[in-house]
Amino acid sequence: MNEKINILGINGSPHKEGHGVRLLTEALAHSEKEGAETKITHLVDHPMNFFPGEYSAETPKGCDEIFGLLEWADGVIFSSPVYWFSMSALMKNFIEHITTLEECRNFELEGKVAGFIATCEEDGGQKVISDMAAPLIHMGFVIPPYTMLFHNKHMAEKSEKGWQQDDHKLVGRNVARMAKILKDTSVVWGY
Repeated sequence: MNEKINILGINGSPHKEGHGVRLLTEALAHSEKEGAETKITHLVDHPMNFFPGEYSAETPKGCDEIFGLLEWADGVIFSSPVYWFSMSALMKNFIEHITTLEECRNFELEGKVAGFIATCEEDGGQKVISDMAAPLIHMGFVIPPYTMLFHNKHMAEKSEKGWQQDDHKLVGRNVARMAKILKDTSVVWGY
């Protein structure tokens, strides 16, 4: 089959340049090496009201374009800075809004592939990845090996075998590879 695959990078930082965006861009470049078409979107460009805690089949205000990008994508790489041991408010609000696609729209995200990048100055990276991954797994995302990277720029050079230096490339590669595998099969994940 070898159909074209699409990988979306979502930047959860309020900044469009910086450490997290650089890692996300490089990860997407490695998705492209696997034959994927890629796009990056910045949540700061999609002003959304805070999630009201109520689900509706209607697309939340400010989510039309980004919901369209999620529909286009076979895989998504989520990138967030660490703020006080948590993901950015932009990313948290976004994940709460896409719950609509699960609760009210018949699990539209089921079978899409996810990867994660969290950037930190001190600590909390692994917690942020877990906080992003947990609801997305429940929404039906598939998470392949080596696609959950936290990157502490102060620790990267000191890490064992320098693993934090290049693992973001594995995130891009493995999200693309899993998306290809799933696109070439007819797996049904839910009921």
